[in-house]
Amino acid sequence: MTVDIRDLFTIRSSVDYTKAWQFANRLELLDDCLKTLAVPNSQLLIYGESGVGKSSLGRQLFGLLNHRSDLFTYRNYKPLYTIDPHTCIWFNCHELIETDSDLILSLLRDESKDSIKARLEELSDGNETLKQVKDSFSAKFGGFGYSHEVARTTETIDIPELEASHQGLQLFHDFKNIIHHLTEASGFPLVIFLDEFHQVGTTDDFARIIKNLREVKFVFIGTSETFAELLQPHRQIARLVTNSYKEVPGILEEDVRQFFRTVEENSQNEYRFDDEFLDFVVEYSDGYPWLMQQFGYFSLEHFLDQNRGIDHQVTLTRDDLFPVIPKIAEVVAMANQQRLLRLDTIQANVIRQLAETPVATLTNEDLRTKLPSGSVGYFDSAVDDLLEQNVLRSVAGRLLFVEPMERALVKALIATGQFASRYETK
Repeated sequence: MTVDIRDLFTIRSSVDYTKAWQFANRLELLDDCLKTLAVPNSQLLIYGESGVGKSSLGRQLFGLLNHRSDLFTYRNYKPLYTIDPHTCIWFNCHELIETDSDLILSLLRDESKDSIKARLEELSDGNETLKQVKDSFSAKFGGFGYSHEVARTTETIDIPELEASHQGLQLFHDFKNIIHHLTEASGFPLVIFLDEFHQVGTTDDFARIIKNLREVKFVFIGTSETFAELLQPHRQIARLVTNSYKEVPGILEEDVRQFFRTVEENSQNEYRFDDEFLDFVVEYSDGYPWLMQQFGYFSLEHFLDQNRGIDHQVTLTRDDLFPVIPKIAEVVAMANQQRLLRLDTIQANVIRQLAETPVATLTNEDLRTKLPSGSVGYFDSAVDDLLEQNVLRSVAGRLLFVEPMERALVKALIATGQFASRYETK
C-alpha cells in the first residue's frame, strides 16, 4: 500500500484548514460565521457538545480569513460574503483560567505565542519599528513557554505567577501594545481565536480586554449545550455576543458518506468501505465527526495490522469495525478520567438502559422499572455513584450522560455484543 492512513484521517486534533477535504460539510454554517464577522466591532461565539467539530469549524474559518484555506480549491467553495484578508491568531486554553493575567499569559504560550512571533517576523522585514516590537516581544514573553517541531514534541516551561497587581497591569499594557503594532503593520483586521473557552472561569474584568482592543475581533469556541451556560461566568461578554453566537450541530448521514467517498478518492481507491460499514458509522457515530474519524482510522489500522504485506485494493466491512469499538471507548474513557472503565454490574445496567433509550424521554422512575429485578434495590446507590463519578448528570428529574459521546459508544458496544462481557460480568 502506498498511501499512509495517517494522511487520510485526523484523530488527535481538530481538522486543520490545510486538510479542508476532511471537514464535515458545513459550508452554510461557515457562511453564517463570515456574515457575523463582516460587521464592524463584532465578536463571534461558537459552541456545542464535545466532539461535534467546533474547533474544526474554527480552523476552517481561520483559513478562510487568512485566504489560505483548501476549501477554496478542493470544495470549490464560494462564500456568500466577501472575505477581506485578516491577520489571525489562534490561542488554546489548556487549563482553567481565573484571572486576566493568567488569560493573557495563556495567550502567549506554545502554538499561540509562536504564531504571533511568526507573524511579527513576516511583517518586520524592512520595518524597523516592528522589528523593535518583535525583539521586545521575544525578550518579554520568550521565557513563558515554547514549542518545537523537530521531534514532533512540545516542551513547555512553567509560567511564573504574577504576584503583584502592577505586574499584571504591565503585562496587559505590553500585550495591548504588541497587538496594536501587529494590526497596524499588517494593514489587515486582526481576529483572535480563543479555543476551549469553557476553560476560562469567572474573570470580572475579562471584557476589559475586548473593549481595550477595539481593532480586534474575537472568536470564542467552547464546549457547552447552551449559549447561556457557556457565558454564565462572563455576563459582560454575553452582552457583546448577544446576536452573534452559532451552535454547531451534529453532522448528517450524507456528510458521513461524503467523507468516506473522499477518503477513497484520496487513497487512490486503495481503501474502500462497503455499505454495511458506512451504515454502522452513520448510526453509531451519532452525529459526531470525531467518532466518525476514529471509526475510520482504527478499523483501517487494525485491518492492515492483521493483513501485513497486502498490496491490492481492500474493502472494509462492518465486521472490521467490531474489534476496534472497545479501543475507541477506552480512548474516550481515558480522556474522561476512566469513568466508564470503573462500572460495576448494577451501574452497567443503568448505563445500558440509558443508552438504549432516546435522550430525554426516560425519567428516573421509568429507568428503575426497566432494570432487572435483582438490580432495583441497588438503583439509588448506583445512580448516586454515577453522579458522583461524573458519568451522569441529573436534569429536571432525568438522567443524562455528562459526555454524550460516551452514550454513542455504549450503544456501539451493545450493538456489537461487547458491552455485557466488558461490564456486566464484573
